[in-house]
Amino acid sequence: MPSPTLVRVWHIGRMGYAKALKLQKILVNRLKNDRIGSENTLVLVEHDPVYTIGIRSKECTPGEESRLKNLGADFYRTDRGGGKDYRP
Repeated sequence: MPSPTLVRVWHIGRMGYAKALKLQKILVNRLKNDRIGSENTLVLVEHDPVYTIGIRSKECTPGEESRLKNLGADFYRTDRGGGKDYRP
């Protein structure tokens, strides 16, 4: 009979994307440094309205970025998503 896997759940509520990302990076570094491991950690967070453009997205023009920001949400370019043709 396999042993049960424990999952550490962090329910951090609702917050802006930048603040939540910073918190997640701190958590990952802490888990790595404490040698606890992060493979069984789940972070639950609800972001305030936000648009994120990942590195697999087609180039987003400054005009399109402004249009999205004018809709009332934050806008962030992320380093997630892979893709070899990304140029920041």
